[in-house]
This record gives sequence, C-alpha cells and structure tokens, in this order.
Amino acid sequence: MENRSENERMHPPSQRTQDAYDQTLDSILPKTDWETRMSSARAASARMRAEALSDRAKSTGQRRPSGSRTGDGESARRPSGSHAGGAESARRPSGSYAGGAGGTRRPQADRAAANGRRPARASGRQRRPMARPATASQLSREFADDDHRRTMKPKKKKTGRSLKIIAAALVLCIIIGSAFLIVMYTQGSSSNKRGLKLYADGDYAGAAKAFESALEKDGENSEYYVNLGMAYIALGNYEDALVAFDQAAAGTSRPDLLELVKRGSGIVYLSSGHYAKAADLFKEALSYAGDAYGETEIDLLYYLAEALERAGDTVGAADSYSQIIEYQEDADAYMLRGLAYQSAGDNEKAEADLKTALNMSKKNYKIYLALYEVLMAQDKSQEAAGILEDALNLGGKTGEDYSNRGIVYMYQEDYANAADAFNKALEMGYNNAYLGLAQSYERQGDYESAAGYYENYIAADTTNAAAYNQYGLCLMALKRYADAQTAFETGLALNDRLVDRELMFNAAVALEYQEEWAQAYEQMKAFNQKYPDDARGQHELTFLESTQIGTAQSTPIGTGE
Repeated sequence: MENRSENERMHPPSQRTQDAYDQTLDSILPKTDWETRMSSARAASARMRAEALSDRAKSTGQRRPSGSRTGDGESARRPSGSHAGGAESARRPSGSYAGGAGGTRRPQADRAAANGRRPARASGRQRRPMARPATASQLSREFADDDHRRTMKPKKKKTGRSLKIIAAALVLCIIIGSAFLIVMYTQGSSSNKRGLKLYADGDYAGAAKAFESALEKDGENSEYYVNLGMAYIALGNYEDALVAFDQAAAGTSRPDLLELVKRGSGIVYLSSGHYAKAADLFKEALSYAGDAYGETEIDLLYYLAEALERAGDTVGAADSYSQIIEYQEDADAYMLRGLAYQSAGDNEKAEADLKTALNMSKKNYKIYLALYEVLMAQDKSQEAAGILEDALNLGGKTGEDYSNRGIVYMYQEDYANAADAFNKALEMGYNNAYLGLAQSYERQGDYESAAGYYENYIAADTTNAAAYNQYGLCLMALKRYADAQTAFETGLALNDRLVDRELMFNAAVALEYQEEWAQAYEQMKAFNQKYPDDARGQHELTFLESTQIGTAQSTPIGTGE
C-alpha cells in the first residue's frame, strides 16, 4: 500500500469534509419520538378489545370485571425457558397457561374477543347469563344441599347431580383462573407503563428490565416484545432486539404490530450498517399500512430514505422523500429531497426543492446554507452570496439566533464577526455556540483552539457523539493519537447510528498512528464485519493484514464523514 504524504496527513478530514453545515454536528433528519409513534398502535389495540368486549356483554348479558382483560389475540408460546436476552428470566410459572390457571382454556367468547372478533351469538335468541355463586362458602352450601338431596333421592338421579357438582367446580376454576389473569395482566401493564416512562427518561437498561418484567406476567403480548426490542436497540443490543421482534411477529397477525416489528428490525440493520437489508425491511413495514399513510408511515419513509442514501441509492432516497411530500408537504422533506438530488448530481432539481423549502420556512438557516452549497456547485456565486446576506438579515435576539449568524459569517470567511456572534450566543447561555467556534477555528487551521472549544462543549454536554468525533479529528491533527482514540471510543459508547461508522473507523485509525497494529487490525476487522460495503474499511484492512505478516509499513490516514 502506498505511503501517504505528510501534507495529506496534516490536512485533517474535518477541513476537507465539513464544508457542508451540520452533516454531523446537528442531524437534519427528524428526531424519532418512539413512544409517540407507538401510542396510536396501542390505542387501536385498546379500541379493538373494547369493541369486542362490548359485543360480548350485549350477547351474554355479563359485565366484565373492572380492570380485566381477555387478551390480545396472540397465541404463540415462547420457547421453553428462553428469553429475548435480558438479565431477568421471563419464563412463565410451571404448569400455567395463557387462558387461566392449571391449563384451563379461555371461554370461547373470551378467545374471540382476544382475537379482535365478535363472539358468535346464540341462534334464535340471546343466551342467558350463567349463574355464578358469589362466594366459595355459597358453593359449599350448595354442595352440602346436593349431598343431602342425594341421600333422599333415588339413585337414578345420581349422575345428574354429579354433573351439577362438576359444573359448579368448573365455574369455580374459571373464576380463579379469571382472577389470576386479571392480576397478571394488571401487573404486566403496570410494568410496561413503567418501562415506557423509563425509556422516555433515557434509562434504557431500566426500561428493558421493566418490559422483561411485563413479559413475565403476560408472555404472549407482542406489544411488550416490540417495546423490549426498541429498548435493546437503544442499548446497542441488536441481536437480542431481533429476537424480541421475532417473538412479537410470531405472536400476532395484527398489521399495525407487524408494521412496528419490521420497522424495529429495519432500525437494527440500519444501525448495523446493512443498509440494503434495512431498506427492504422498511418497505415491508410500509406494505402493512395499505393505502392509509399516517405519522408512523411518514416516519418509516424518512428511515427508508436514510437507508437508501447510505446505501448509495440517492435517486431512491429522493423518491422516498417524494412520497413524504405527497402525503405531507413539509419544508424539511423538500430540503432533504433537494440534498438527495444534489448527491445524485441533479443540481437544478436540488435548487428548485431548496427554494420551495425556503418559501415554506423563511427562517430556517439550514435551508439557506444548503441552497448556498447547491448554488456554488452550479457556479452561481453571486446568487449564493445573496442567499447568505438574506440569512444574515433574518435577525433575532436569542442565543441560537446569534449562533446561526456566526455560522453564516463563517461561510463568508468573516471569522472576526463569526467569533463575535458565537461569543454573544455564549453570553446568553447558548452552549452550542462552542461547536461553531470550534468549526470556525478548524477552518482556519487552528486545531489547538478548536480542540479547546470542543472540550468546553463536551464539558457541558456529554451526549453528542458527533462532537466527540470532531474533537477526536482535531486531536489527530495535533498528533495526540491516544487522546483521539479515547474521544472516538467515548463517542461510540453513545450508540448514535448517524456517526457510529465514522467513530469506529477513526478509532481504528488512531490505533494505527500509535502503531498498535494488532489492536488496529482487530478493530478494523470488526468494522468491516459491521460495515461490509465501506470501501475505506476494506482498504485499511488490506494494509493492516500486511502488517500482521510484516510485509509492509506505511502511514494510515483517517477520514471524517
């Protein structure tokens, strides 16, 4: 492998690739509020059960006990003694059955309600409600009366009276079984709600345990499996997430839940770098929606566009954004389609979309900057300069407004005014301005100052994986390779799929610069397993394989996104 020049090594990737604003520091893809996405599916399930139970009450004349539940129509059993991968066992109690205690099956009307169907009515007239003893002592008195009558009646009646005793005993079993189901469902629902709250609060490990606990109480509930799978994704536990989604799919035929199952599986493959597989799963998820597209489907189309774009299919990504626009005209969708067209080399369509987006959202700095890039790509420098001036004229008095103006000044290479604007934003408590200052100094080649501002930002916010990546690249430019490796690995621990690929690659490169060849080789091998279509990883792995047999020594170079 050829030696790389000192000039190339010292001209860091950040300066070559960060000219387009916020491709890493502030994702322009919409944030996914998973709990909100799932709420409609849960509400639909609840309505289905309520309607079925209402029909049952009309046909049988019975009221359902308060807080009880007949089920979700999910009959698939879990593998014996298995669990989707969490720390707690989700094995059901020995000898239990989903329909009641001790293997008692659900009544037919309950099973019908559980499957979302109306129970069959008795032909000709309504069935009379079954008489139930109010207490166990009342049952005992009836048994005593039966014994007394049996001694007084001819023996030919014995069979009938025995059947009545058996029937009464079965009624008691049903009551006990129903009570067991009510208690177990209530506990499962409570654990599930606790898991959703913990997930919303960012406690993904606690959420996973809560969902596992819910499944211990209600092991056939596909919704709980979907929730568990999403918690595993947040923890980076992709294999167990897929197991949970498989369990969810095996236990339901509901299209809304199957859509969420395929969506979750798609996110796993997207996060793992298998973009073509992810795209196929997102398409399959959309097939369950039919012709009715709502919030969940729009969300899926955004995921599909991301998967296609990362797979190199920018035309397909643009088509996905077109579908979003068909159902929901949105400035972000036009902007993203414009950027997809730009990546595909169609700057005219990109310009048209970005101008449409700007007309819909005149105070969105991101659109101004994206349009500036497209105009510059077409050598329309005068019009592009006018766009930046228009952005500066937006005004505003908040810290974010000043920070945005700083970014525009940075694009104009007016670094003095950029610094003034960023510092004004900091005085107003807007810490993201540290990122702007860091980028500004990177553009000027002052990596020492840039690294310092990244450190200031990270001290205030330890959750931004992209900031760790940029900070690491500055440290690489300063030849602080061990510190850079630490920065990359810290960012990786945050499990942000949008920058994980760059972080993982750069962590391996940092090891190469330290001449930790064996560790770098293992890291790059793992990178290629996770991102098999990344040409850079294949190139570096070839180089590192040669170091393992002592046939080559050369200097590697890292790249940013």
